[in-house]
Amino acid sequence: MSYSGIIVDPTQDDNDLWVLERCDNGQNCSVGRTCVNVNDTEMSLAVCGAVCAVCLHKSLLPLALSDAFGTALLFLGGILAGASGIGGGGLNLPLLLLVQGFIVDEAVPLSHIMVMGNAVAQNLVNLQRRHPHDRSRPMVDFDVPLLLLPMQLGGNAVGVLLSPVMPSSLLLALAIVVLIIAIVKTFRRGVKDFAHERAAARTQAREALSVAPAPKGEASGAAPLLDHAHEGSCERASEGAHAASSSAIVMPVGDGLAAATSYHERALPKVAGLVVFWAFFVADYFGAKATHGKKTCSGSYLAWQFGLLAAVLLAALAGSWLARASARRRTPVPGDIAWASPGQLFAAVALAFGIGIIAGLLGLGGGELMAPLLLALGMLPQVGSATSAFMILFTSSSNLVNYLVEGLLTPEKGYVCWAVTLGFTSAMLGRLASIYVIKRLNHPSLIVFSLGILLVIAMSLLIARSVQSPPNWTFLALCE
Repeated sequence: MSYSGIIVDPTQDDNDLWVLERCDNGQNCSVGRTCVNVNDTEMSLAVCGAVCAVCLHKSLLPLALSDAFGTALLFLGGILAGASGIGGGGLNLPLLLLVQGFIVDEAVPLSHIMVMGNAVAQNLVNLQRRHPHDRSRPMVDFDVPLLLLPMQLGGNAVGVLLSPVMPSSLLLALAIVVLIIAIVKTFRRGVKDFAHERAAARTQAREALSVAPAPKGEASGAAPLLDHAHEGSCERASEGAHAASSSAIVMPVGDGLAAATSYHERALPKVAGLVVFWAFFVADYFGAKATHGKKTCSGSYLAWQFGLLAAVLLAALAGSWLARASARRRTPVPGDIAWASPGQLFAAVALAFGIGIIAGLLGLGGGELMAPLLLALGMLPQVGSATSAFMILFTSSSNLVNYLVEGLLTPEKGYVCWAVTLGFTSAMLGRLASIYVIKRLNHPSLIVFSLGILLVIAMSLLIARSVQSPPNWTFLALCE
């Protein structure tokens, strides 16, 4: 593949360049791309004259074999992401690049659109569900996003700012190291939870057998033989054992719908606070973009960035106070984060900020790293996946607003509809299938294992993608 110039799309930021393949003299384009004559009224041509031919991505229709193959793989990845409670951007982006022939500047918006459809589907399901140990609570723990989401978004802004400076090979090495750490911790948590679940099921099965009534005609003190009826009762007891990250059996508390409604009412101010911060985050982004032009280190641009970081710190302080107050008021159950230690609070917000930076550097949504963090904090797999999906709704919607205003989705209207539909349907199927399987098998640890598998696949695709690019260890100047 020969790259003979850089073509700048005027709908993008001045520093965001598309490198497109020239196809003069009938040269063949890569898979999924077609040779199109482009004149200088549509794009600024760096090396062409008034007219040249470049390889642009094909429209959605008619479908090509690469579209069908990519759709199948992305749908399977979406199912796995929906079951795990993450957006799946770590799978979407490499598949769009490797299978369907998109370049990075085309694939990133489509991947985020797919994540947005995924997040909507998951939340439609999750927001109707109740906490496995307390029916008065929703499945989503709204205290955690109130504390961690502002830090994640603030870190993402820093990562986006630094990403043009960092060499691609260093970013690849960073991504692999972070993913390996997340994979190891996720599988260790899965194995631990699975062992607790099996122990809890065996304990409840023994208790059910010990209190089972003796068959007619036998003395109550006799030890009856285990017949098929008792086998059935044992299996039902095992299936009914509630599995959690702790081996303790905790029955749900609360008085049903009335208590759940009350909790939702208390959660509304927290959600409203998140929406206000999200709106400020989006406004700050566009304010910085409108003022700095080509000068990344201009005073106006840095003022917007420092204003965002100040708002992030204030939101984190308010979130930490509210999270600790909420933890003191509610009845504790396994999987709750008590936030009793200031050190635990500081570590959590610092890690959320770091996750945001890494996500901004690598162009990810952050769910692949936030979900393992929630598990590491001790949350139940069901609650952690639902809370992670709720946070993804905010991160993906901020990306969507950006792309709509910038006009980056206009050239790919067919693929935009395809991406949001694919993300929604696959995540909905994955979420519903996960709920059904966990209910049947009583193993919430399956969510943890599916997350670990997804992280392994994402890392493998990242390595496969990097093989196609030459190594680059050169740092660039931030202010240029």
